[in-house]
Amino acid sequence: MSRNAPPADVEPAVMVYLADLADVLDTWTPADLKELLQTGKTVLRVKRIGGGAGETTDDPRVSVQAFTARTGTTPRSSQKLLGQVTSKVLNIRTDAGPVEVPAELGGGIVRFDSGHLESGPVELPWPDPDVLLAECIYRISTRR
Repeated sequence: MSRNAPPADVEPAVMVYLADLADVLDTWTPADLKELLQTGKTVLRVKRIGGGAGETTDDPRVSVQAFTARTGTTPRSSQKLLGQVTSKVLNIRTDAGPVEVPAELGGGIVRFDSGHLESGPVELPWPDPDVLLAECIYRISTRR
């Protein structure tokens, strides 16, 4: 790749890498979130929230938010889901290899170098009391 290549689009690459952990992964909150959760589905929202880049590397900070339904038997289900995400992110170097991003998500190849937990999981407020939301922030290093 060129030295002047733009940073890898880390959001879709992370969604591809985490696809086996949730039913819905995107960079936005689905309009039908409550209905999805009521049918037992889980949702992960992935957003780049900053980070730096060098000539050949990109070190984005990535927020991963987990949405789950609040029930009497699953009071911490969103944090439990983020525990699974964290395990995967911390093993990104050995597990991921190059990730091919599908064309509908922007296309290209992202090469993960490492993943680190910076913060979380923390429970966040959500306007609907039947929805649990928790967030972790990761630093995920990639090569161009």
